[in-house]
Amino acid sequence: MFRWDNVGSTSIRLGERAHVSSSEAALHALMDACAVPIVVHDWHRAAILGNATLISHRGRPWLLTAAHLLDHAPHCGNWLAPAREDGALLSLEGARVRRAPKLDLALIDLRDVKTLPRMLRGRQALPLDEAAVPHAGQGDAIYAVSGFPAAWSQFEHGWLAAKRLTVLTRRARQARQRARHDRVYDYSHLAQRSDGAWIRTPALEGMSGAGIWALRTGGDGAQHARLAAVQSAFMHGRYLRGHDARGALPLLLDGIASG
Repeated sequence: MFRWDNVGSTSIRLGERAHVSSSEAALHALMDACAVPIVVHDWHRAAILGNATLISHRGRPWLLTAAHLLDHAPHCGNWLAPAREDGALLSLEGARVRRAPKLDLALIDLRDVKTLPRMLRGRQALPLDEAAVPHAGQGDAIYAVSGFPAAWSQFEHGWLAAKRLTVLTRRARQARQRARHDRVYDYSHLAQRSDGAWIRTPALEGMSGAGIWALRTGGDGAQHARLAAVQSAFMHGRYLRGHDARGALPLLLDGIASG
């Protein structure tokens, strides 16, 4: 059995205003509760394929992710997801995929996955119709994308060790949106770590499918996060890109064919 080892996390901020001070612990708690790494294996080794967000609709759990992850991946029987309680990597055999037409969004139907009860233990699914919100119009709004870059992972002796990256950013002012559901954010070569040090940002291979969260300060002064988009692409030093999570809502309607 392959096992997952979460070896910590790093937060980075892009720009002076992309700063969230006291809420990062709460933000990471939210990510741990609903963010699910997707792992692929060949029976001998395991590696990060991408990330997903655990969502729910009418009491049924799904994984929301980027559709392109599934283009060349093996059958669902070769996909794994970690149990939160002990890090065992659980098979997603029996899962079925629904893809959004013309969008880099997919839902993974988990109802026939035998390991589902164990995978859900310690996690909380987000209702997609409540969590997904329109892209905020304020140019200074802060967004967080959190996942596990492949460059920050290592497989050895049956264990896949991975470190979480959380990027605090804002809408890219000059990048062009390609379509109505397209969302573009800053991603420069340099960023400030949560301890104040400036570091070179890593490549984001392996982050695809991660949730992009809109952050706002509530009346109580605390930061609140709501799912806004799903990360799908990046150009190092320029931007990271995603699609509005609401674009996956039609996939939950009866009659949509599986991808």
